[in-house]
Amino acid sequence: MVGFSDNGDNPNQYIILQRFMKFDAQDIKLGMNSYYFEYLDQSNSGYGVCSNIVAEKGKILFIIKEQALNNIEQIEVIFDENVIEDLEAFKIIFSEIILKN
Repeated sequence: MVGFSDNGDNPNQYIILQRFMKFDAQDIKLGMNSYYFEYLDQSNSGYGVCSNIVAEKGKILFIIKEQALNNIEQIEVIFDENVIEDLEAFKIIFSEIILKN
């Protein structure tokens, strides 16, 4: 699991990313055999909702598939340092999407 928020103790905005390492037949049948993505609350969540992710120094751009999250087309996360280089979990979660640096 990986998370980003505007305030670790009391976030107003957040993204939660998680992925199971093994999927059973029910996960596959329900389309849950991908990463889970949640933005702000569970009404903006789903499995495999990103069409691409652009990770650059100091920011990540999540490009959302059409109609995947309540008319949200993209979400940008900006941070002071390039934490993605050290975040192996991030690369594992999004193993099926091409990451551009």
